[in-house]
Amino acid sequence: MILLRESGVISTFLQYIGLIDGPIEFLYTDATIMLGLVYSEHVVYGSAININLRQSR
Repeated sequence: MILLRESGVISTFLQYIGLIDGPIEFLYTDATIMLGLVYSEHVVYGSAININLRQSR
């Protein structure tokens, strides 16, 4: 959450390099929610594969 809020690292960095003029709220937007869902699914799927590989040895 610290990365994605208006005063977060990403917004502050983009302002610092001059890419944006003001703060942007990334938290709770459709894109970040979708990114979180894809990431969490990737983590769960990767963990399941590791468990299966350990059991098959």
